[in-house]
Amino acid sequence: MGLMETPGGRSRMMRGNQNRASVINNQGERVRDEPGMPERFRKSAANNADIRAGRNQFSVKRASANTDLNTTPEVARETHAPLAIEPFMPTIMKTFHDNQVMIVQAPTGTGKSIGISEAIVEAGYKLIVTNPRRIGAVMLAEHLAERDGSPLGEKFGYRHGRRKEADVDCQGVLTTEGYHLKLMLNRLKNENEYAPQLDRNQKYAVMWDEAHERTAKGSIMLCLWKEMMLDGYDIKLVVSSATIDPKPIVDYFAKDGIKVPIIEIPAKHHEIREVPHANKSSILDDITGSDRSLTFVHGKGAIAKLSEELALVAPHLTVIPLHAELSHREQQSAVQLINSGEGKIAVLSTNYSQASVTFDIDRVNSCGLVRRERVGDDFERHLRVEEGSQAEEMQKKGRAGRLRVGEWSYRGEVPLNKLPSEIPHEIQNCQLESLVLQTIAAGRDFSELNSRLLHRAPQAHIKHALDSLYRLDLIGPRGHITHLGKIVSELPVEVRTGKALALAIKQSEALGLSPNQLIIPTIDMISCMEARGIVTWESISAPRGGEVPNYHARHGRWTKLLDHTHNSDPVGQMKLFGRLLLLRPEQFSDWGIHVNHFHAAVNIREQICERLNIDPATRATPDLSPQSLRQIKEFHWAGSIDRLYRFVGQEGEDSRNKLYKPVVGDGHLRKLSKDSVVNGSSFVVAEPITIDREYYDAQPVRLLVMCSAVDNKWLKNNTPPQLQNSVAEAMDKTWERKPKGDDKPRFYRPGANGRRR
Repeated sequence: MGLMETPGGRSRMMRGNQNRASVINNQGERVRDEPGMPERFRKSAANNADIRAGRNQFSVKRASANTDLNTTPEVARETHAPLAIEPFMPTIMKTFHDNQVMIVQAPTGTGKSIGISEAIVEAGYKLIVTNPRRIGAVMLAEHLAERDGSPLGEKFGYRHGRRKEADVDCQGVLTTEGYHLKLMLNRLKNENEYAPQLDRNQKYAVMWDEAHERTAKGSIMLCLWKEMMLDGYDIKLVVSSATIDPKPIVDYFAKDGIKVPIIEIPAKHHEIREVPHANKSSILDDITGSDRSLTFVHGKGAIAKLSEELALVAPHLTVIPLHAELSHREQQSAVQLINSGEGKIAVLSTNYSQASVTFDIDRVNSCGLVRRERVGDDFERHLRVEEGSQAEEMQKKGRAGRLRVGEWSYRGEVPLNKLPSEIPHEIQNCQLESLVLQTIAAGRDFSELNSRLLHRAPQAHIKHALDSLYRLDLIGPRGHITHLGKIVSELPVEVRTGKALALAIKQSEALGLSPNQLIIPTIDMISCMEARGIVTWESISAPRGGEVPNYHARHGRWTKLLDHTHNSDPVGQMKLFGRLLLLRPEQFSDWGIHVNHFHAAVNIREQICERLNIDPATRATPDLSPQSLRQIKEFHWAGSIDRLYRFVGQEGEDSRNKLYKPVVGDGHLRKLSKDSVVNGSSFVVAEPITIDREYYDAQPVRLLVMCSAVDNKWLKNNTPPQLQNSVAEAMDKTWERKPKGDDKPRFYRPGANGRRR
């Protein structure tokens, strides 16, 4: 059983929202007539189409006209200011032709990404430029196409996991590191239609842009590029960065006799003046002290807080948030508004836009903090606020002075020269399950590949990833990939949500069901899970009629759209996801819907549908039967069975603070997140997350998100053999409290049929 294919064996990739409006309009009419829905929820089909197309009030107002695609390349280049790197291009290209690998170091804003890309394509090479972030890849591709005067995707285009604007013959493709690594791993499998073997007669060049980011995917790509060179492929590599230490890369290739010259470009952009801080001044003073500023903070919460404060002290400023969870359309609209050069603006951004982006601003402010997602000693996901590195601060500083003389303000508590020089290596502190599974699916042993990397993952992390994949039955006891694991490795999602979807596909094919009966609802569910949930409890009590917000409320108003019989956060958000067609975008926040997460879920859903050759306009059956809902919950249980937790009591007098302990291992006790609709159960599956707050001298918060209550009978009959001992021991220890009388609570073991212990 494999992924769905069209007749002839070729996959049918879909682009954009073609033919979607008519389908949505028709479905909008059907949903509007759905019985049992309150009248205040019934909205027009036009609004439904806007929501599903990813449009909201902000993006519609800010969208601007497309670039004139009739401009010739000669005219297009003449209309742009010369790049600072242009005088050095002859030297760069001579070194490029004479060597397989070279490193280009140039200050931010000198145009190295643009100038080198244009020169390599003009030299007849097929170029791939990798970038750690989608916004960087997309903006560079759009700018290169604009400079060339060609339509986006014809000569210069982009590809990433959620969108593609690049023709088959596109000469310069800007892509994310994750997308390109997937293709490189699939290159090892001859049968894969998405990554055929490279043509040895074609000249290829790869530019590893922003190499100083030290991502896990970048470390693996560097190893695979080196192997291809040693295997005889005509491929050239350009490592580009403003702040990277080149020596480790030079030594890495020198071991195999590959010479790596370093080109240091002394070109500088406009002067950047450091702004002194007055006594008792704050970052608010830095922002209001400039008409066009870019301020880097450590998360969306900090962006929201600053936005509220600026609305009070500087109502004349247009505040523009910029972070990774904005939709593609919202990112484009925000950047266009920033670079329009009109009005007084204050851009509030996370580290997401610290590189590869040019803004029309006068001043850059930095709080000196970053929020990183790391793996803790418990091998689970941790969100941590900490000081950044010198490399990151120099990248931020480089956003100023790109178009004219700029200003720079650093507000970190640690002096700049006392910060670590470089960003920590991600591969040494990240979850490896997806990378390990993709590597095994490509026929490689991850431990063996890890031994060839410039920066290596800890063996303890690799062992934990292999153990998790074995518990999920995605690899066998000998480390070989299973049939289910092969399917999951091809899906553009994490391994646990991928397993749930693979089981849905298998069940749907076995029963001969149409996609909208079982597969589409499961896709909706895991899209919400991949987007980290589409609801938020912080904004559920927005001020209404002068009332004071109650930020400690248990649930948001969105729960009124659902029944509570499912006892599962993923299933509840799946049902909510479909009903959001009935709300206007401006109602989302008032109902406790996380707008940006919702748009992210829409994009993820579209990507999954295209990968499975399903029309993204297909919607789930309006009224799923209880049997179908039960099956979807079971898919989630089976997909996250290695993250099984048992109830062990409650914290304090608040009955909502239920404590759960992991069934496998001796992990920390955790509580359900505040937006959970799970009422309580002896066993749950959920994603653990820890919010580390050492920077604020506070204890970490350990939560379970996307929780689902697990049926004890299902657990007893469907536990994989490799987990049966742990589950049996947990079931024997689990007690349910059933009070009898006012002051005589009694305890029963689940499934004991009233037998008192």
